[in-house]
Amino acid sequence: MKNILILISIALLCANLFAQTYGIEMKYLEPNMTYAVQRLNTPNGQAVLVKIEGNETFIVKEWDGQIAKTKDEIYPILKSSLASSSEYEKAMNDTVDFLEKMKGKFLYSHDECFRLSGMDKFDCHDRESCVLAAFSTPISLTVVNADGFWQAMLDFKNQDAALLAELNGLENELSAGSIDVSESNSAKIYSRMQKIDGLEQTLDSHPFFLDGSDEGCGFGGDKVCYDFCPSQNWSKSRQEFLVLQTRWENAKTILGQMSAQDERASNIEANTLQWLEYTKNRDGIWAAELAGVQTKKNELDVGIAQVEYEKINDAPLLQEYVFWVLKIGQAERLAQDGQFYNAIKLTKNIANESDKISLNVNSDLQARENISIKLSNIKLTLQKMPTTFEPRAQIEQEYVNLSAQTNGVVDAASLQGLIYRSDALEQKALVAYAQSQLNILPQTNASTNGENANAPAQDIFSTIINALMGAINSVFGGK
Repeated sequence: MKNILILISIALLCANLFAQTYGIEMKYLEPNMTYAVQRLNTPNGQAVLVKIEGNETFIVKEWDGQIAKTKDEIYPILKSSLASSSEYEKAMNDTVDFLEKMKGKFLYSHDECFRLSGMDKFDCHDRESCVLAAFSTPISLTVVNADGFWQAMLDFKNQDAALLAELNGLENELSAGSIDVSESNSAKIYSRMQKIDGLEQTLDSHPFFLDGSDEGCGFGGDKVCYDFCPSQNWSKSRQEFLVLQTRWENAKTILGQMSAQDERASNIEANTLQWLEYTKNRDGIWAAELAGVQTKKNELDVGIAQVEYEKINDAPLLQEYVFWVLKIGQAERLAQDGQFYNAIKLTKNIANESDKISLNVNSDLQARENISIKLSNIKLTLQKMPTTFEPRAQIEQEYVNLSAQTNGVVDAASLQGLIYRSDALEQKALVAYAQSQLNILPQTNASTNGENANAPAQDIFSTIINALMGAINSVFGGK
């Protein structure tokens, strides 16, 4: 019995690990899908944002295992997750604790400096009032006549007051910020902390606090150093303060995205409805995609058969076609395994690839047809050319050789070369035919006929052109 309980415990542990590894989102996905998840922290627990093809598609709530289908469900999840990722609450608590300690040090320094200078009993606002305050205590009485002391008292009082105002301001902003988690409150707190840091650094180097060990206070130094009362030792606390300040800056940046969450929630809602619609109709969607690919296959089958019928040897085309057909089988197997999404995605790629194959098929067939038309034109031109015309024999021999090369199986790679040769021979035959009709041979150019010899060059050129056009019309117009 004990062993059985151990086995049950192990099974439950494995099931739990499986859920943690693969996630609750798997019941809404298909096997072997490529997707990414982002965990969202909310007051109710964690939710999982599923991204398919880089698009935020749907959110699964781990506390009830259901998809958040409406914007009213999605938006609060996004908002609370953003607040959580900003670590606003932790920054708030840590800053409140730090401020309490910081204010304690400030008040101790404030009270001691005011007590020792007499400013706790008498106001210090000009020379007379500051000297009067200093004369009220034994310690300040001994230094009141020192050069610049009463000015140092007044300067300390003003700096101290400014810092106290900023500390109180920070305290109020932290109180208000604890109610409303927002970019605005984060920005206010961050800005206030920047001011406090600046004031603290200035006050930390005040003559009241500097002693002989500080830089510039020794013999020949350029600073006034009274070592009069205890400072806050800001330099020792500042690093912790700057860390907090950086955290508020990060919170401000992250919460700055809050205004975009409304539109983001709308997009996720639309994607969620689309995904749920797909899961409901995927059998039909797959059938339609497969039917479309089968139609393209039937069309390509005819084209490939025509290429073979026209005796075109295009090994790369046939190889591409065979691999393309194999992909259709691969898509069908994916669908049989329940991987409809991957199968549909593959069929879309297959459909796009069929267009490329079809272009190659048409290119081969068009090239073959062009060669046949040109050879037919050359044959017709030769038939109308006088058998006694000298260039005819050479052109006819070239025609016979070219025809022999195109009558059998032709490699697709040589089609363009054959088009070029047949085109050149066609032009050569037309020019020869025109010459035969004009009887313009090298020896006729040396005619001694006075009338022809004196004919303007332009008239001769026009005669040749007209004869050439007439020859072309005679050849092709008489088909």
